[in-house]
Amino acid sequence: MTLRGNRMTSTAGSTNLVGVEDAAAILGIQVSTLYAWVEQERVPHIRLGRAVRFDPGSLSRWIDEHRVEPGNR
Repeated sequence: MTLRGNRMTSTAGSTNLVGVEDAAAILGIQVSTLYAWVEQERVPHIRLGRAVRFDPGSLSRWIDEHRVEPGNR
């Protein structure tokens, strides 16, 4: 894996991990909220030592799993 700025890529190029700022932007929330969700284990994340990274595909699936459609009670 190689680190490029705030993104981490595998040598095969198949896994792109993003940092907290990018993940917060994907989710449309504040960075502080995302850190709280990480501590509460509410959102999928990867710990690399003290660093926290996110797989955009996992975040997209997580968003889909938590989607509430109108009229679904």
